[in-house]
Amino acid sequence: MNYIFQILKDNEQFEFLLGKGLDKVPNLKLAVLDFLKRHCPEDRELFRLVCLHFSLFSEVADLWESEGHSRVHTLLAVMTQQGAAPILLTNTEDTKHCLHMAMLSFTHSAEYFLQANKLTRALTAAHHAELVALQTFLVSSVPLGQGADCLLELDSAEVSNIITHKLSFPQACIVARAYSHPVDWGGALYQHCIVQGDVSYLTDFMYNMPLTSALVEDVARRFQLEANITQEMAQQMKKFVLGISDVEIKYRVASQMGFRDVIESLLNGPELPYLKDTVWQSGFNRHHNYLQ
Repeated sequence: MNYIFQILKDNEQFEFLLGKGLDKVPNLKLAVLDFLKRHCPEDRELFRLVCLHFSLFSEVADLWESEGHSRVHTLLAVMTQQGAAPILLTNTEDTKHCLHMAMLSFTHSAEYFLQANKLTRALTAAHHAELVALQTFLVSSVPLGQGADCLLELDSAEVSNIITHKLSFPQACIVARAYSHPVDWGGALYQHCIVQGDVSYLTDFMYNMPLTSALVEDVARRFQLEANITQEMAQQMKKFVLGISDVEIKYRVASQMGFRDVIESLLNGPELPYLKDTVWQSGFNRHHNYLQ
């Protein structure tokens, strides 16, 4: 039957299958969908026509979603056979093509779930498409033949590890959404801003999320528990404190860290009356000066 479908398509007669009465032919609609999925995966307009005719938006969405997961799983199986642990995705044309096709599959799935009014499923598929797009970017960012960190089919511990130690803030958000994973932002901020000295991470974070007092105190606690604090880490901690907009928490943490110039700046600025009414009323503890 696929042979007949292909002849009709090549001769621009495929819409004949959508003619009046043919939708009553047993299994025709499933056979048409299977043909399109296998032989015309990028012909979105033809898919749209078939879906409109048979009203199979949800079924087509499921097919595309399954196809996306299948492509990802097949790619990872190939990479696993290469013996790398953890799995690295090699920058080759085959790898990028497979990722591109998986991304298309999830994108199609999201579009058809929307047309079926299944918004939650549409969002899930869209997040998977976004994840695969990020994976493609990471693969393309390394030299040809080299491997990039794998973001696909991770377990919870692997998601936590890669978010905390390796991904930028925007990348971390993409991965967290795709896996519906709760992020330990205190740990991520500490690793990226203090240990790795990534100034842009804090900027990106504060542009998108509030830097709460609980998060600041969490980062400060991790710093104070650090066994081997270097001068570079202390400098990064100071930069982190300077980036805090909340005057009260900035003063408290600066006092705990012994950052005298930060404290003096606050005391000599317009923040002094506020500090007298808040921090000084409750008191604070001074700790070790980490900057020698």
